[in-house]
Order: sequence, then C-alpha cells, then structure tokens
Amino acid sequence: MKWVKSLPSVLLGFLAGAGAVLILTRGMPRFDSAGLLIAIFAGTVFCWIYKPEVWAITSAPRNAQCVTDQAQTRRESNLSTEFHTQGNDGLLAQRALDESEERFQVLFEDAPVAYHEIDATGVISRVNETECKLLGFSHSELIGRPVWEMVTPEERGTSRDAVHQKLAGKLKLAPFTREYLRRDGTRIIVEIHEKLITNSRAEVIGIRTVMLDITEKTLLEEQLRQAQKLESIGRLAGGIAHDFNNLLTIISGRAELLILEQPNNPQLGAALRPICEAAKRATALTGQLLAYSRKQILEHKLLDLNKVVCSASEMLRPLIGEDIELKVIPAPDLPLIRTDQARLEQVIMNLAINARDAMPTGGKLTIETAKVTLDAEYAHQHMDAVPGEYVMLAVSDTGMGMDPKTRARIFEPFFTTKELGKGTGLGLAMVYGIVKQSGGNIWVYSEPGKGTCFKVYLPKAELFDSEKPRKSEPAAMSRGSETVLLVEDEAEVRALARESLERNGYRVLEAGNGQEAIAVCGQYQDRIDLLVTDVVMPGMSGLELAKRLASDQPQMKVLYTSGYTDDTVIRHGVLQSHMTYIQKPFGYMTLTGKVREVLND
Repeated sequence: MKWVKSLPSVLLGFLAGAGAVLILTRGMPRFDSAGLLIAIFAGTVFCWIYKPEVWAITSAPRNAQCVTDQAQTRRESNLSTEFHTQGNDGLLAQRALDESEERFQVLFEDAPVAYHEIDATGVISRVNETECKLLGFSHSELIGRPVWEMVTPEERGTSRDAVHQKLAGKLKLAPFTREYLRRDGTRIIVEIHEKLITNSRAEVIGIRTVMLDITEKTLLEEQLRQAQKLESIGRLAGGIAHDFNNLLTIISGRAELLILEQPNNPQLGAALRPICEAAKRATALTGQLLAYSRKQILEHKLLDLNKVVCSASEMLRPLIGEDIELKVIPAPDLPLIRTDQARLEQVIMNLAINARDAMPTGGKLTIETAKVTLDAEYAHQHMDAVPGEYVMLAVSDTGMGMDPKTRARIFEPFFTTKELGKGTGLGLAMVYGIVKQSGGNIWVYSEPGKGTCFKVYLPKAELFDSEKPRKSEPAAMSRGSETVLLVEDEAEVRALARESLERNGYRVLEAGNGQEAIAVCGQYQDRIDLLVTDVVMPGMSGLELAKRLASDQPQMKVLYTSGYTDDTVIRHGVLQSHMTYIQKPFGYMTLTGKVREVLND
C-alpha cells in the first residue's frame, strides 16, 4: 500500500536507474534484451538503494500535513486555553463587580445618614434603609410618593414649591432645615443637603438628598438659649427686686412707725394703712421676681409631697370652679423631698390656676405624684437635668394647649397670653425660679387643642441632717436692753432699723459696710450681743464680716437681712442651718420680733 501510494516516485527512481545503465552501455555495439534486463535490474536496485530519499520525497506532503495538523491542534489548544483563561477572568471580574455592588448596597442602606432621590416630578425614586427607619416607613411606602408629603402639613406647600423651582433651575441649592413627620405622628427636624441629577445632555432629571436628624441637637441648643435668656432676665429681675425691697422697707417701715407713734390719731392711721397695704402687695410682687431669679431665701424642710398636694387641693377646689373636674393621684411610698413648703404650695397653686384659665368652658385637672429615676439618656436630652432619684409632681389639663412659640416663652417674666389686666406674667416665672432653687427641674408638654402637662422633678431628700425648730416670742415681748451692731449699706434702711430697735430699748451701734463695722467693733470695749447685717454689701459680705468679728465677740449672735441672697451665703438657694435671717422689706414689728427671737434662742 505504501508503494502504491508513492508509485510516481518509484517510477521516477526506476527510470533514473535505467537511464544511468543505458548511458554506461552506450558504447556497446548492440543493445539487446540482455541490456534491457540489466537496465531494469539497475533501476530496481537504484530505487531500492535510494528508498529513504524516495520515501522522504514521497512522504513530504504527508509530513507537511501532519505538521499542519499539529500546528492547528496547538492553535486550537491555545485558543481553548485562552478562551478558558479569558472566561475565568471574566467570571472573576463579574464576581468582583457583584461583590462591589453588594458592598455598595450595604453601605447605601446602612449609611449613618438618610438618603433619597427624586425624579423630575418630585416623586421619590430611591431611598435607603436609614431614612426608612428614621421616618418609620418601608421602602415600598416611600418610593413613588411626592417628597413634600413627608414634611409637616404646615410646610408642605412651601416644600412643594421649592422642589419644583429647584428642578426648573430657578432656585439655588443650599443646606436648609425642614420639619418632617414620622409615621407615628412625631415631628423631627432634619438638616438637608441636595445635589442635582443630570443626564448626558446636562438636563436636570432629579435631585439627590442627604438628611441629618438634628432634632436632639436643635432642642438642646434651644434649651441652652432659653436658659441663658432666663438667666439674664433673672439677674435683672433680682437686681430690681433688691433695690425695690429697700425702698419698700423704708415706705412700709416709716408708715408703721407713724401709726405706732400716734395711736390716738385715727385720721393719720386711716391715711397710712392704704400705704401699708400697697407696700404688702408690692412686696408680694418683688417676691415673685426674687423667686424667678432664684435670689430668695428658702426655708427648706423635709416634706411629704403627697401631704402638700392633698392640702393644696382642698384650697384649689373653690378656686377652679364647678365646671372643672379635679383629680388627685398620689403615688404610694413616696420619698421625702427638701424644700420650702409655702413656696411649693405656690407652685401647685400657680400651675393649677393656669390650668383653670386654659379651660374656660370646663375640663379636667389632674395632679399626680410619682417616684422616678432620671437616667443618663434623659439627662442628655434635657440640658439641666442630673441623673438620679426624683419625686415628680405632674399637673395636667385638657385645655387649649400651646403652640411652640408660646411654649418657648412661658417662663419669662411679664410674658402672658391673658388679656390686659388679667395677669402679671410672673406666675410661671415664679414657679420656674422656686423649682430651680430647690434643685429641681420643670418641663412642659403641650400642643394646641391637646392640653398641657407640667412636670416638676424635685430631688429625693438626703436624711443625714436634722431640722432645728425655731423659737419665737410674741411681738409684745420684743423689747430688750442688749447691744446690737447694725450694718446696712442703704442709709435710709439703716436709719429706720436703728429707730425701730432703739424704740424697743436696744443699744445700737451702726456701720455702713464691713470695714466700718470692724472699726466700730474694735473701738467698742464691751460685749456686743447681736450683729444685724445685710447679706450683700460692697467690699465685704455679711457672712465674711460675721466670721471676722467672731474672734473678738465669740458670744455674739448674728441675724442676716436680705433683699436677695448671693452664693457667698446661699448654696443652691438654701441658707445654712445655723443661720437666721429676715427678708426685706420688713417693718417695725417684724424686725423687733425677729431680733428678740434670735437673742432668746
């Protein structure tokens, strides 16, 4: 079969061999059959001898085809390898892309800020999980809704117009705040940052929006501003009340002395008594200012809030009217608190009367108490609050309620929503001051048409100190012969006090300030029984003066007078237990009675 396949090459070899024999025998005389046989034999031998070369020649096409086939196989193998390699790379790239998209989706959904996109019509087209949680809605509930439907009702018109103007390029994008409405109805304040979405032709096709919840931050800032404003007003009110009390001391004291000096002059008495009554009313007014500014002296005692509330409720019933239902809910096993009982009753009365005024057509007034623990989270949300155990007093009504603007100003002095002549605007200011001076806090919760709830938190009392009872003597027993050092920087008040004491038999040494008092004491060689000194004076406080004189007069007792107090004497608004005081303005009977009480103690 191999020879048949290479027959042309074999014949060629045969002819070549025969031709070579013929050439070699050309010189023979004849060329017969023997010569032909010799040529055939030579051609066959030649072909056999040169068989490898013949085969090499005849097999060349076959070998070439094999080489071609092998090359094709290698190329196919390379192409297959290359295909598989490219396929694996593509799979890896696709997998990496999928993982990247998954990471982006996780980052998008769990980002610390809320994010949504709106289309050219203002409809939400994309939203992340953070915004869904913030607003309380699912993705399906938000996507497809106009974005302005998520804001509070009073801002929806403004929000809709702003969105359309931004999409139309008529309103510049800038950070702003907006009040959004959560699914449960609560309101949150968000800070919004936006960026336009454009297509390849630079046409606006939507807006990207990032929202930050700044509700807590805004509330804390507002509390800080309110506290700073109230503190500034309080300082002003305290200063005015202090000066006013000095004037009232002179007015009421002089009027009282004139009545006492001329007991048989009814016309003079009739003329002076209205002055005394007006002075008392003015004293009550300045007392409210001092309460607001936390400059009054409180007689703090251990109190059961439930007993105070029950006692006050009895006085309230005839005041609030028959069309208002009064409900008192005292909590059992309530801890004791430490505050001034009279001031605490004022707090309850003022809150209740304000509640009554908020229900002109009747309603329900609820006063309840509770033991509460304010944690760190509550303290974080309420700037002045300190974590700890408290006793809560809540006064709630079903009245008209207040809008946020009114609610922000209710504790300001002279701010009132009542008609002219119907209120001074000092009731809630006084409540605020008493609560703060007692170491507590007061918060108000109110919405228009939903009533109002005031919550007062007073700290649980520490029971390590004792209440020392005070002795008192009747006014008729107020005379004496002891020596009194009177120190008062207001000359007319000092003169009135000196006359009142001398009228009752006391020997009076007087000084206008601390340095003068030290000089007077140094010159006086006998015993001084009582120091009557103003608390706040220029250069040296009454407390410092008493300490400096104690070494020379160790037996000397001290009576402080005050138009307001200051931190050198009052710590958190509480006069130290061993101190005695008299609040300005005071009259003749009040001063002489208190002097006798201190000397007898």
